[in-house]
Amino acid sequence: MAGPTIRHRPLRPGVDDNIFVHREVAERELREAVTTGENVLLLGLPGAGKSTLLNWLVAELEADGRPVAQVQASLAHDVHELLALIDAELPPVFVPAPGAPFDDIDPADLLVRRERHPLPEVVRLAREIKALERPEPAIVVLDELYDPQIAQDLFARARDALWATGHQWVLAARPEQEADLTRPPAGAFWPHRVPVMAMDQLEAAELLRKRGIDPDAVPQRLRSAWRGVTPREALVRATDPRGPNLQHEADEFDDHWAQATPSSSKAMLLDALVALDRPVAADDPELAQRVGWSRAYTQRLLRELVDSGEVQTTTERRTTPGRPKTLYRAPTVPESR
Repeated sequence: MAGPTIRHRPLRPGVDDNIFVHREVAERELREAVTTGENVLLLGLPGAGKSTLLNWLVAELEADGRPVAQVQASLAHDVHELLALIDAELPPVFVPAPGAPFDDIDPADLLVRRERHPLPEVVRLAREIKALERPEPAIVVLDELYDPQIAQDLFARARDALWATGHQWVLAARPEQEADLTRPPAGAFWPHRVPVMAMDQLEAAELLRKRGIDPDAVPQRLRSAWRGVTPREALVRATDPRGPNLQHEADEFDDHWAQATPSSSKAMLLDALVALDRPVAADDPELAQRVGWSRAYTQRLLRELVDSGEVQTTTERRTTPGRPKTLYRAPTVPESR
């Protein structure tokens, strides 16, 4: 189906205005929370539009002349790499002019000294956070911080040091991360929590129209499932190539899905399995791309769906040595032969 589309990146208002759908409630609540000057957690399921909302917020703040550092946290392997990414996005600090006393120091010599006498971890972390200080505090916007260890190191162990920088923090996270992110002493760091709710039918219809899809052309049983869907779910269901040719079991699945709780991760996982139309392992790349979760979380939900009889399993057929994987499939997907 022809029409404008975006793949593998969130929308950026001002660049993608022709396909950007305003989420008025979420935008208002996020802006009001940020206006307080205190830190904000933005919570929503994968595909709910968190990254798009963050881009909208950054565009709004930049238009107001506010200094902003927007960082893709998933690029960092540890807390030190994340702090380096944040530092690189903050406004630059004073650099000594040529001829200053620092010019005669060989960087290689500094590296050798550091390797001979490595700083204690707590000292290194404190220095890196101290380096984030700027004359004018900024709003640090973090997306896709999936590593719980990094979150613990930053918002629990280094909470007071982060407060001392004067920066305000906005972090997008999944609902299942909230408990880890707010476990004491980190809980006090996040006084505001803004949920990204599911789309209503009008928002879903506007989303489809802006992507070149006529909402009226979508089968009624799929339109009835738009109550309480994420943007990603609305697009996947409206553009599923099997559309009206789904088997009877898939119709029953749609009825069940439409009545499910809007925030149900299991419903989204079932939807992804039906859309993939084949048995998949918990670490299947296409499945991970659709749901955006870690392998461990996906596997836990798959096991729960198996226990409830909503997903079936089979064993991978291997022709090479190695332990075969467990493959999961929705009941409408035929086993591979």
